[in-house]
Amino acid sequence: GELVERFSPDVKRLYSISDGIAEQQGQRFLLWPLAEVVRRNELEWTDAEPARCELLAIGDDGTGARFCVPRDGNPGVFLWDPVTVAPYWLANDLGDFWVGWIAGGIGTIVDDPSRN
Repeated sequence: GELVERFSPDVKRLYSISDGIAEQQGQRFLLWPLAEVVRRNELEWTDAEPARCELLAIGDDGTGARFCVPRDGNPGVFLWDPVTVAPYWLANDLGDFWVGWIAGGIGTIVDDPSRN
């Protein structure tokens, strides 16, 4: 559909290789299947914060936080945590993100200074 046509080249390459990536135990998808990307983003953008609407969610960490890339094709992979309502930088690009995630160098626990 229209949303898929506007994916950045990195996201298109990722989905040409795999239609979703499940975690090792297979309980959830780290990278959502393509149909789920379209469905969830279109649903979430309807009443989302402006900063969330600038991001394309492609998966999640299992806690409700989304793995996102900029919709405009700019570099970066971000974590969108609905509690802190702000994007948190995770990696420069999807390649760095997946390498870091698999190696355990990227985590999704975000320190919230307002909780101190």
